[in-house]
Amino acid sequence: MPKKNRSFEVSLRRDKTVRKVTRMYIILGIVIVVITVASTLMQMWVYNHTQEVMQSNLDSMEKVSEIQRNFNDASEQVLLLFSTLDEPEDKKQRTLNDTLSIFDVNFATIEKLSQEYKDMNAESETALERFESAEQHINAYKNRFETERDNLQSMSREEGMTTYNSELLFRKTNVSTMLRASIDLLKKEADVKIENARKIYNTVMIALGVMLAGTIVFLVIIGRSQINAIVEIRRKEQELTEAGNRLTKSRKKLLDSAMTNILTGMKNRYALDESLSQLINNAQFNIAVFDIDNFRMFNDMYGYEFGDEYLVTVAEMLRTEYSEFAEMFNITGNEFCMVFYEHVSDMQAQQLAEQIRQAIGQMMMVGNLQVQCTVSSSLYHYLPSDNLDVNTLLMKMDSALHAAKRDGGNRLYQIQ
Repeated sequence: MPKKNRSFEVSLRRDKTVRKVTRMYIILGIVIVVITVASTLMQMWVYNHTQEVMQSNLDSMEKVSEIQRNFNDASEQVLLLFSTLDEPEDKKQRTLNDTLSIFDVNFATIEKLSQEYKDMNAESETALERFESAEQHINAYKNRFETERDNLQSMSREEGMTTYNSELLFRKTNVSTMLRASIDLLKKEADVKIENARKIYNTVMIALGVMLAGTIVFLVIIGRSQINAIVEIRRKEQELTEAGNRLTKSRKKLLDSAMTNILTGMKNRYALDESLSQLINNAQFNIAVFDIDNFRMFNDMYGYEFGDEYLVTVAEMLRTEYSEFAEMFNITGNEFCMVFYEHVSDMQAQQLAEQIRQAIGQMMMVGNLQVQCTVSSSLYHYLPSDNLDVNTLLMKMDSALHAAKRDGGNRLYQIQ
């Protein structure tokens, strides 16, 4: 074959190969462009969908959390109001006016936030029904307080606390439970939506990955986009977790306030009932109750504010000197209770009870005055075989305490 023809044939084959390669690169380029566009659109959809879901749920959770905070503030003001009804008339009137004003503002805010939540139309019927149930409990709490509003001026602290404990406390607990359930449902629905978006995203990415197995640059782009989307999702998840933690802390604060004496900071009668309920059926223990004699006369002589300062001083002394021996409770204004720990023997409990009685009755410096009160007390070594419930046990303690007072006070009676 002539050399010229051979060169032409080689050139022709080279041109065919070039054209073939060129066509392959063009097809590959078109495929890459199509897949890149499809991948980009898919990523944008997942990213935007995730942002919309997370933002919608965050907005909803923020509304519910704001309602929770406003309700807690109103409830704490009501509790404070009832606990100060026996204060002097001028201070009582100021407290009453301030509390009612805050109460009205909080519930006006709750009503506004509730309407804004429902106007969002972003949640499922189940979430909306759960929220409306919580709203009904909030309105029940408000309506029950409103029925007592005109009676607050003439109501005593004891009557107020009785009304609060019997009519409002359980409603407050119901509201907290229902609002928390609303938050949990919102988070669960958000998780489901995000998970569905992730499944769609993962399916498409697998298909794209197979088609672009040989295209490293494209895989790098996809990887970077995927990392950015995951980082954004994790950031939103962290925001949801933080919102849930804030609600948990709010609920714990609400529970702690219901179990604590506002004046002295000690656990109150409800905390004592709960503690005894855990012990009474399967443990033996020593329990002592201490009551300051003639404390009403003390308040009449020195004033209620001074009396409160005296009780705070007594509570601080008890915590400082005897907290290692017993769990302490301030079950009424001037009545304290000690449930001695397991490591305290019966004899030691008897000695400690007398020491505590004398310690409360010693001369104390309150403000610029030295004052002293006598103290009566009762002590009981409880056995599971006594087969008493909490109320019966405390009634026996009170009976022995009153007997000590009838016999002149300033003494300890041990229940046999």
